[in-house]
Amino acid sequence: MALSKILLGFDPLLRCAARLQIKDLLNIQPANVVDFDCQDLYQVGEHICFKFQIIGYIVRVDKKQQRQSYVLDDGTGVITCTIWINQPNELDRKFAAINDLPTSLMEHKKELLDKEETFRQEGYCLGDVLSIRGRLTEFSGQREIYVLDHHQIKNPNTMSKYMLDLQPIYKSYKRKVQIPKTAAKELTASTDQNGCKISCLQAEIQSYLKVNTSLSSVFSISEILSWPCVTGIYNNASNSNSKDRADICLNVRKVLTALSNTGLICRLSSKTDHYEIIRPTSSVLNKALDVLKSCYKSDRNPENGCNIKQIFECLNKNPLYHNLTLAGMQNILNILEERGDVISLSNQCYLPML
Repeated sequence: MALSKILLGFDPLLRCAARLQIKDLLNIQPANVVDFDCQDLYQVGEHICFKFQIIGYIVRVDKKQQRQSYVLDDGTGVITCTIWINQPNELDRKFAAINDLPTSLMEHKKELLDKEETFRQEGYCLGDVLSIRGRLTEFSGQREIYVLDHHQIKNPNTMSKYMLDLQPIYKSYKRKVQIPKTAAKELTASTDQNGCKISCLQAEIQSYLKVNTSLSSVFSISEILSWPCVTGIYNNASNSNSKDRADICLNVRKVLTALSNTGLICRLSSKTDHYEIIRPTSSVLNKALDVLKSCYKSDRNPENGCNIKQIFECLNKNPLYHNLTLAGMQNILNILEERGDVISLSNQCYLPML
C-alpha cells in the first residue's frame, strides 16, 4: 500500500525503535511512500519505521581496530550487528569534564563512562546477551544492523520476557495510524477544485522567491497571480473569473501564511496583502539592526548580548512588522550574522558590530 509523505509525521512509530524478531527483521519490506525516495524506511504492519531493536545471544565475534561485529541469535534467526569504534571527540571530552551535576546524575555519568571504557578495551564475549538498537543496512547482499545503541543484559530472564512481550506489540503494529480530526480536515481542504494541492503551490512559490534575487523585496498578492510559478499551476490565474480568482487568492494566502511561519517572508502590517521577503537586501534587516543597537546601548549588561526575544518584541512594535514571526526574526539575525553585522553568543543572544 502506497502512503503519502505528508502523513509520515503522524505515525508514532516513525522515530521509535520497532521491536522485532530477527527472522521478521530479515524479511521486512521497504515502505512504499509516494514521491519520497528513501531506502531506510520499512513497512512494519500498518506503520513506517527506520530504527529497530532486537535482543539475542552472541554466537560469533569479529573484533577489529575500527569496528566490532557480533552475530546475534534470538532463536528465530541470526543477524550481524556492527559497532563502529570512534575515538573520543571534543564533545566527549567536554562531557567527561562536567562536574557541576547533582549526585545522582554524576553517578549515572560515571557509570556511562565506565561502560564505554570497558567496551573499548574488552568488548563483548560469546554467550553474552545483547540489546541492540540500530538501522538496517546491507553488506555483500546480506542484511546487517548498523548499531546506534547497545548494552549487555545480565538478567537471563530478560530474553524470555522480551520474546513474550512481542505478541501484544505485534498486534499494535497491525493497527492503522489514527490521524487527528483537525489535521484530517486540513488535509482534505488542502486540495482545490482543480486538484492542485496547496503543498505543491507552496513548494513552487518558495522556490521562486529563493531563485529570483532580482525580484522586489516587497510584493502583493495581485502581483503573485502573474508569477510563472502560479500561472503554471493555475492557467491564466490573473484573468480568471471572480470566483476562481477568489479561490486562488485564498490558496495563495494560505501558502504565504505558511512561508511566514517558516521565516522566509513577513506580512506587512500597514499595507493590505503586502509581504516582504527576508533576504540580505530587505529593509527589515536594517530595522532589526537598529533595534539591536538600541537594545545593546540601553542594556545594563551589554557584554551578555541581547536575547532574540527581546529584539523580536521591540521590532514587533514597528508599525510595519506587527506580524513578524519568531522564525522570521531568527532568519533576519542569521543573515545579519552572515553579513558580519552581528555576533551570536550562547543562549540565542546577539551583539551588534559597532
